[in-house]
Amino acid sequence: MNVANQIRVGEIDIGIGGGVESMSLFSMQGVIDPETISELSFENEKAQKCMMSMGVTAENVAEKYGITRE
Repeated sequence: MNVANQIRVGEIDIGIGGGVESMSLFSMQGVIDPETISELSFENEKAQKCMMSMGVTAENVAEKYGITRE
């Protein structure tokens, strides 16, 4: 995102972007481990509704928009 923004505003002409994968650090079974989440998340109703793994989220989005595995 930083590289894209720098190109967009003319600070640089070319750049290399990178990232870090962290999904493998958590369960993909839809079970949230309370010890890996800030206690504040459990005090906020909207935050509580967001507590699901990216794997489950991907399945929900695919179903909602009719995206098949093919």
